[in-house]
Amino acid sequence: MPRPLRSVNSSLLPVVVGFLILPLLACSAVPPSEPAGKVEALAAPAMKWEEISEATYRGVYDNAITLHEGLYEGEPFEPDGASRPTVTLVKELWLHGDLGEEVGKIAVVLLSENSGGSGSFLFVAVVGRRDGQSVNLATAFISDRPQIRGMSLKQNVITLDLVQAGPDDAACCPTQLVKRRWVLDGNKLIERDVEITGTLHLAFLEARRWQLEAWEMGGKLLSPEYAPTITFANGHVSGFDGCHRYSGLITEQAAGEIHLSPLTTTKKACAGEAGEAQTRFLHRLARVQRYRFWMGNLALLWHDEGGSGFLLFKAEDSD
Repeated sequence: MPRPLRSVNSSLLPVVVGFLILPLLACSAVPPSEPAGKVEALAAPAMKWEEISEATYRGVYDNAITLHEGLYEGEPFEPDGASRPTVTLVKELWLHGDLGEEVGKIAVVLLSENSGGSGSFLFVAVVGRRDGQSVNLATAFISDRPQIRGMSLKQNVITLDLVQAGPDDAACCPTQLVKRRWVLDGNKLIERDVEITGTLHLAFLEARRWQLEAWEMGGKLLSPEYAPTITFANGHVSGFDGCHRYSGLITEQAAGEIHLSPLTTTKKACAGEAGEAQTRFLHRLARVQRYRFWMGNLALLWHDEGGSGFLLFKAEDSD
C-alpha cells in the first residue's frame, strides 16, 4: 500500500527573536534518482497540460505513480472499501517556464493527495522533457490543507504565496500568511527560505476588484457579460450583481470569519440572464460566513438552511 512521503511542515518551526529558523535543506520529499535522458532543444514548445496530466510522478508515495487525465487512484485500503489513495493534478493553477539548456522547458504543478481522511496533502512538482517524454524532475511536500494565494516562477525560484496553519491554528482553519520558495537543484526541490508576511485579514483583499469566476468549484458563469464583482474597502463591500450596483457593510469577527449587513442595490428592472445572475448572487452573498483562498482565487463560503457552497472570484488584475 503506498504511503505518503511528507517532510517537516515549516509552519511548525519556532520563531526566535522574530526570525524564522529555516528548515533543513534536505527535508524535502524528492525523487530517488535523477531522471536520465537527453534534454530537449531550446526551441521546443512549452509543456502542455495533456502531457503533464499523463506523466509519472515520484515523491508522493514510496513508489512512483502514473496519472491518467490528471488522476491516480490506488487499490482500496479494505476489500470493497470506499477509501483509497488518490492523487489529483491541480488543473486550476500551474506554470510553465524555461530553465535554459541544462534543464529545458518545465512545468510547475501541484499534486493533491487524499487517502480518505480529513487531510488533503499538497505537493509541488517540476516536470521536464527527457528524450521527448514528460519526466517528473523533483517533488516536495508543502503541507496539509494550505490555501494557495498565488504561485510564480522567476529564473530558478518557485514561490508559493500561502495561507497555512500557524503554531496555534487547527489544520482546517489556517491564518498564517507566508511565502515559501524552492529552487530546483538536479533531482531535488530545495526549500530555500520561508517568509512569514502576516495574519489573514480582510485588508489583504482590498486595493483590487474581484470578478466572479464560478458559482461553485469547477462551475462556470452563464455569461461573462453578467459576471458579478466585489470590492472590499474599509469595512465596506460594493460591486455589480449582474444587473445592479450594490453596497453594504462587512465585519471580520475572527480571521477568515465575516458578516455582511443587508445589502442595498440600485433600482433597475432585470430580466433574463441578468435577472437570474442577480437573484442567485445576492441570495448567496447575503449568506456568506467565511472566506478563504483556493488555487489563486478568492472563495466566499455561504450557508443557509438549504445547503452551502462557494462563490469563486478571480482578481481582475491577475492573468
